[in-house]
Amino acid sequence: MKSSESAIGSNHMTLMRALSFPLHMSSVLFIIMSASILALVTRGQGAAILMSILPIYMMMVWLTQFAFTMIDDVANGRREAATATQEMLSPFGDPRCWVHPALAAAIALTLYFFPQVPPTPVLVVAWLLFPASIGAIAVSSRVLDALNPVALWQVIRGMGPYYLLLLAATLLAGVLALWILRSDLWSLPRIALVELVLL
Repeated sequence: MKSSESAIGSNHMTLMRALSFPLHMSSVLFIIMSASILALVTRGQGAAILMSILPIYMMMVWLTQFAFTMIDDVANGRREAATATQEMLSPFGDPRCWVHPALAAAIALTLYFFPQVPPTPVLVVAWLLFPASIGAIAVSSRVLDALNPVALWQVIRGMGPYYLLLLAATLLAGVLALWILRSDLWSLPRIALVELVLL
């Protein structure tokens, strides 16, 4: 009984440590820097928006790289969040960083160009599988596991009832990020808060 209680306590401490990583100084500095760049490049109108696509993509790659680094650090028992590096800007350093932005873009383009596809079921399936997809490639580092049904099922089965909690947290984060984006805050704090929620 005591060993079961100590295991629960250890899991609780690991979860609290993981949730605190986005609030570490290195994470906060990364959020301020990347949010400043995004706020700057998204100020344009018309043709200037096209010029901002590449910087926005690079910042999303950097954010995803930073998130996966945090996942790896928590899994390896590190106590502090890593500092963002220039290597994280390259999508070729860690192939995991471009998979989910690419999948999100593919879903958005599909729904845009094929309006006959009902968006609600597509978005619900994406929400149900997104945490498993992240977990699958975080564990194996294989890009194809992001859509591998066997790998997805192993993550869902391995997490058990905690997967439902993760789905609820993901939904809450999505709703909170959408609410922040639609708020009247200045662009810099708005983007910074969304990044914090995503991390």
